[in-house]
Amino acid sequence: AARLVKVRSREDAEKYMAEVREKLKRIFGPMPPTDPVRPQITGQLATEKLVIDKVLFQSRPGYYVSALFYRPKTFRGKLPGVLFLCGHTAAGKHGSTYQRVPQSLALRGFGVLAVDPYGQGERREHGGGAAAEHNHFGQRLALLGEFFGAWRLHDALVSLEYLKSRPEIDPARLGVTGCSGGGTMTSYINAFSPDLMMAAPVCSMTRLTSNLENELVADWEQNPPGFRAEGLDEDDLLLAYAPRPVLLGVQDNDFFDPRGTMKMYESMRKFYGLFGKSEAVKYSLGKGDHAYSVFHQQEAGAFFAGLAGAEAVGTDDDIRLFREEELFCTPEGSVWKLPDARSTGQI
Repeated sequence: AARLVKVRSREDAEKYMAEVREKLKRIFGPMPPTDPVRPQITGQLATEKLVIDKVLFQSRPGYYVSALFYRPKTFRGKLPGVLFLCGHTAAGKHGSTYQRVPQSLALRGFGVLAVDPYGQGERREHGGGAAAEHNHFGQRLALLGEFFGAWRLHDALVSLEYLKSRPEIDPARLGVTGCSGGGTMTSYINAFSPDLMMAAPVCSMTRLTSNLENELVADWEQNPPGFRAEGLDEDDLLLAYAPRPVLLGVQDNDFFDPRGTMKMYESMRKFYGLFGKSEAVKYSLGKGDHAYSVFHQQEAGAFFAGLAGAEAVGTDDDIRLFREEELFCTPEGSVWKLPDARSTGQI
């Protein structure tokens, strides 16, 4: 906070952003290559207005990522793209919310890649729920001096590269959104990717002090080692590429304290104002508990569509949900059963 007070010009802001990005590189460590390995489409589904490709690729040799690519059946030119990052649910991309939001965006005229996080959906390995899966692997990696959040970030960066490589996608119009743990990953990739046009973290961003005061538990990937020692806070993840448009999605009864989010919003608007772009930061307050609610689905969709110039092909009334097994990208609904898959139990 003391450093931010001293940021009074665009030149100060650009220097501050460069320092933040360097600190984050030290914290997360060097990244492996981000080119997707052996991407393949393993099947396809359709609704009245959308096509859904079942996608597999490797983010590291033998380390499979399962995903669904949603797109309109008919469109002109290239589509703007959105990387959709799931929050903590065992079902991953198969969960009802995590089908509904990507379909809503695709109906607004986007190509949307919804990705299973490690330990969720077809990437479940140890059992016990998403948090248990994450912390099990996170503890193993910590013993090797590695950060699980860096593995999650690398998956997201590879997923973004795959999205960019799709022939339907305009790589100059890319966004990212997610809720809860997916919101955390949205903030991480926002801080590391120069390719994004816009970001919308939902139900995830608040001041670290708020989390501590509320005794909020957090998964391994939500605690970057040395983050506080480097003098960083959550808003730095969103300031790293200011004045990139950002929508802060908040629920009034969320355990990610909206009061801390409001402080972030006010600080970010002041920072963005040094670029003459204070209006590029939006604060969207919904009613209810922690969730990517229909309210945020509509808010994020309108925010992205206004920035990217997407052309709608339908409305939310056209959303159709599928059974989990219908959306499997793998024969048995598990990437670990693929012949050349490498288990994290081998780490």
